[in-house]
Amino acid sequence: MLAVLVALALVSTTGRVVAAANNIYIAQTATGANNGQSCANAYAYTFFNTASNWETGANQIGPGTTVNLCGTIAAELTAHGSGSSGSPITISFQSTAQISLPACDNSNGCLNVSGKSYIIVDGGTPCGPGTACSASLSGTGIIQETANGTGLRYSQDSIAVNAAGGCSNCEFRNLIIGPLYQHTSMSDTHNFGADGAIYVGGCSGCTIKIHDSTIHDATGALDYIPTTGDNGLQVYNNAAYNVNAGVAVAGSSSGNVLIAAQIHDNYIHDEANWDATGCPYHHDGIHAWGEFGGAVSGVNFYNNWIGGNFGGCPTGAIFFEGYTHDSLFYNNVVNTTYTQQNNPIVALSGFNLTVVNNTLIGAFQGSDICFWTGYSSDSSLSFTPSITFENNIISGCHTLTDQGQSPVLTAWDYNVYGGNNSNPWYVLRANGTQTWYPALGGWQSACACDSHSKFGSSQTYAEVNTDGTLQAGSPAAGAGANLASLGIALLDADTTAGGTRTPTGRPASGAWSVGAYNAAATSSGTPAAPGALTVTVH
Repeated sequence: MLAVLVALALVSTTGRVVAAANNIYIAQTATGANNGQSCANAYAYTFFNTASNWETGANQIGPGTTVNLCGTIAAELTAHGSGSSGSPITISFQSTAQISLPACDNSNGCLNVSGKSYIIVDGGTPCGPGTACSASLSGTGIIQETANGTGLRYSQDSIAVNAAGGCSNCEFRNLIIGPLYQHTSMSDTHNFGADGAIYVGGCSGCTIKIHDSTIHDATGALDYIPTTGDNGLQVYNNAAYNVNAGVAVAGSSSGNVLIAAQIHDNYIHDEANWDATGCPYHHDGIHAWGEFGGAVSGVNFYNNWIGGNFGGCPTGAIFFEGYTHDSLFYNNVVNTTYTQQNNPIVALSGFNLTVVNNTLIGAFQGSDICFWTGYSSDSSLSFTPSITFENNIISGCHTLTDQGQSPVLTAWDYNVYGGNNSNPWYVLRANGTQTWYPALGGWQSACACDSHSKFGSSQTYAEVNTDGTLQAGSPAAGAGANLASLGIALLDADTTAGGTRTPTGRPASGAWSVGAYNAAATSSGTPAAPGALTVTVH
């Protein structure tokens, strides 16, 4: 009798068998019995795009439903409902599934979940740095545009995953996103507006997770617009390349106030393809700003690797601009190459900043600056810059460090500087006047800092390898302060280098080595280059 009742419950008033509400299958066109029970019997994508199908009844998309995407869907998709706490709606890519169009727009995007909540978009297989999926650009769900870019059929703004109106308690994971816009020419100076791979508006008191994905060939990997009291952003285990910016956090008005975020274990690299005449695109690893009343604070930025060729138009690998404060930067590796660098490779405007155990290696081009901290004039709110700066390797730039506007030095010591010239520069700025110091000794006296710091003048960047690991005999080995007292649990081990290696523990007592790596750490190596991508233009 129970079996009969269950069978009857799966029959609609029209006599057609329907799927249980928690599992629905969608394809480009209807297949088989057209009942949504499997990829062989899938609904057409129009079922997903029809608002009346997003309810809580049988055979509808509602809290607890998994929407399975099958095959290639060549249409923009729009969600019309939300999940609930403990019962999210999951949009899941089945094996080889993809959303693939010649070009998406930037109003709906390839997949629109804007204004919704408790949505999970899951490609299926982790595809972050160092994975076979990331190297081959296969093995998980794909969102791509096949004919948008330089010399292609379309040259337009587009968004892959559109959550610009917010998506509270949403998660985007295990995806390959790209290509979206293939920029291949210096003469391509398309004026972009709202654009990017994942475009998300923030939320207060909720969580937004973006992780274990590979994003390539797009203007930006992540554009994030915080809201007031925004404290739940988590961005981790992502690889991004051939993008103009890896992560952008836009505090552009008084309604954009980020108070906490976790950004870690990401590998952002090789942005030179976005070079163009006149440098209309300024390449960044992460760019966060607080302007016009906006503010960015409480960012925990660690274990990231920003490297590769940043071309001739970089702004910075790490660029915090305007009104920012109370953020942590540790265990990060920056080793970008470039043909010019008019701005610092790492620039941090703000106060109550903590920058410890990072490795920053420049390319010694032009008048490049490795590290700058101070007050940026585009902040709409005044502040006195302040910083803790310890256990960092800074090497390979014309100017190693620049203290703008005389920041308060909570601590500035146990650093190792190096370069491929014998007269590096250190700069102090006070009351609009800048003073240059060509040697460490003069700098130590002038700044009343760096009393335990060292300068390694060799051609090999203070005896570190180009990936940041320490060579035998490096002055950085065992020369750092033990910072366990800071109470940052993840700092008690060295870097993951963007999720590409397993970290090793730092000593519980005694001196630490300077920089992101332990003295005995082995090279992280460079993850395998992405395989060739064949794009068929229809």
